[in-house]
Amino acid sequence: MKKALFCLLAASGGLLHADPIIKTHQAADVVLGQKTFTTATANSTLASTGVSGPKAVATDPTTGKVYVADAANFRILRFASMDAMGSGAKAEQVIGQSSLDTVTSFAPEDATNLNNPSSLAFDTAGNLYVADTGHDRVLRFDSPSTKGNGIAADAVLGQTGFTDTITHPASASTMLRPTAIAIRVGTFGSSLWVADSGNNRVLYFSNVLSNSATAPVAATKIFGQTAPDKKDAPNPPSKSTMNSPEGIAISDVGVLFVADTGNNRILKFTTAPTAPTYGAEADAVIGQPGFDKNAVPTAASPTNLYSPQNLALEVVPDGKQKGGLSLWVADRLQNRVLRYDGTTIDIPVGLAATLVLGQAGLTGSDYGTDQYSVNNPCGVAIDTTASDTSSPRTVWIADTQNNRVLRFNPHEPLIPTKPQPASPTLGGGAGSFKTKKGTITIRGSASAGAGIAYVTYKGPKGGYKRASGGAAWSFKAHLKVGKNRFTVIAYDTLGRPSPARIITVKRTR
Repeated sequence: MKKALFCLLAASGGLLHADPIIKTHQAADVVLGQKTFTTATANSTLASTGVSGPKAVATDPTTGKVYVADAANFRILRFASMDAMGSGAKAEQVIGQSSLDTVTSFAPEDATNLNNPSSLAFDTAGNLYVADTGHDRVLRFDSPSTKGNGIAADAVLGQTGFTDTITHPASASTMLRPTAIAIRVGTFGSSLWVADSGNNRVLYFSNVLSNSATAPVAATKIFGQTAPDKKDAPNPPSKSTMNSPEGIAISDVGVLFVADTGNNRILKFTTAPTAPTYGAEADAVIGQPGFDKNAVPTAASPTNLYSPQNLALEVVPDGKQKGGLSLWVADRLQNRVLRYDGTTIDIPVGLAATLVLGQAGLTGSDYGTDQYSVNNPCGVAIDTTASDTSSPRTVWIADTQNNRVLRFNPHEPLIPTKPQPASPTLGGGAGSFKTKKGTITIRGSASAGAGIAYVTYKGPKGGYKRASGGAAWSFKAHLKVGKNRFTVIAYDTLGRPSPARIITVKRTR
């Protein structure tokens, strides 16, 4: 059996400082839920510093407090304002549990309990809305930043009351696994938008801020279905259908974006508040080449999506870009968060993302645990409390599988100012040889100033996979007759990639 062998050598690099802007492959500057950027332990002791499977982040616009949906612990944690916190910070309040060090799972449904909270949103008065997914409802907590632990909700949507435990048939006032919410106070008045995932639709509740009743409240409009009792998810999809939507964002002027998760796409409704009561048609699609497509990608690209989750909108100051609005997307199964610019204007078919966090480029999809990487991110949020609206906003990511929340600050240096270890690079020849075997083992070594975290490779088919080992790595290569091309990239412990190196193996008969 022949083996390919090459080394990854370290090279020196300079120090970089960023202008106030978020850039591709930027390093996070704060982590919540873990003490360091290189651990991903699920919190099982319910200490005030740990989380398990977080799914969403939101900031209270009136206080700057940061809220995290700690889904697997059936709770929401409140942290200090951004300026007052650092990595590994302790939570100062818990909602859904009686204290920070206790947990009750699947407790009897009432105004204080939560079951898999998946999305958070604030109105301008500082009232918190929660998608209480496992309880098939949305709860409102009035001014939670002024209250203590275990507070009771003040209003409920989706159920007949706080103690209703029945899974109701689809109607204008019921929900089934709501997974995302958005709220806006804008041109069209106060409104709440709910991705009612289990019913394959989006619900629009108008004037919700003035409604404090706990009795059933009917949605004003329904997107994704032609009637309130429908829950169809046809395949192939169309301009007016949805399959398990799990993300939603609405602009102040009524531009609605829906993460149509089961169809691996995002739908845009430009004038959503004035759309028909049922079955409105989207006017643009992102992530697919047409409205009737829902393909699962075989490799990440700037134009595709794989199980997109929560969405966030960032208002861009005048003159910064055409269109004035950027859309952030948690592209969960490709282990990245994308930004699309100019999304208020006409969106062309095949719109490409302009920025990625969690990957070194727009074609990467590998997961990791460091300042630069994510693993199955479910949530993304834009800080709404920044006083300097001429600068980009801070970005928060719920890095779900890594059991943590990451903060990306546009005012931080892209690379820390302290001297950095040399980045990994490839040295030596590319590697080219022949064999008659159908399966061989390709081996190599890797080194870098900060140490090698992992090595990835890509064969003739499919995306990147992890090689075995690190500094000494290997992978099995299955060969077809003729030329077989393999691409290998090493990553150091800071998340920095080496240049790609190509290995070509020709299998002869």
